[in-house]
Amino acid sequence: MVFAASLYLAAGFSFLIGMKRDVKLKVGGIFTGLFLLFLGGVFLIRYKTGYYGLSEQEWLDKSGVTALGDWVLPFYFIGSFLLLFLIDYRFFYVAFTSKGVSKWGLLCLTSLFSVLYLIGFAICLALVTVSLYPIWQ
Repeated sequence: MVFAASLYLAAGFSFLIGMKRDVKLKVGGIFTGLFLLFLGGVFLIRYKTGYYGLSEQEWLDKSGVTALGDWVLPFYFIGSFLLLFLIDYRFFYVAFTSKGVSKWGLLCLTSLFSVLYLIGFAICLALVTVSLYPIWQ
């Protein structure tokens, strides 16, 4: 989870390249704050559920993963939609600064990308949910 959160932060910062300074500060601050809050919560929940003192199987039997899932899923929703907003912001900025037919082509591309992103979001949500709320126990 820490690795995935770090990738999320890197993806968010990569979209900030070339933006205005005030946008970088606001959006970068939101991304960094969300990242730090998420990591702090994950480590605290792992500590309180005995993750560091138990074996992995004992921790799973104690339902530690369910408590962790209750923390992770809201951040997954917030982070995914914040990243989609940032991607769409970049696409719309490029589309509205271009002229002629390319503007409409970029707007159509933005819509197509958003639909594909939401489909990928749904697939990843299913995978995250199954991994955090094991149905086989």
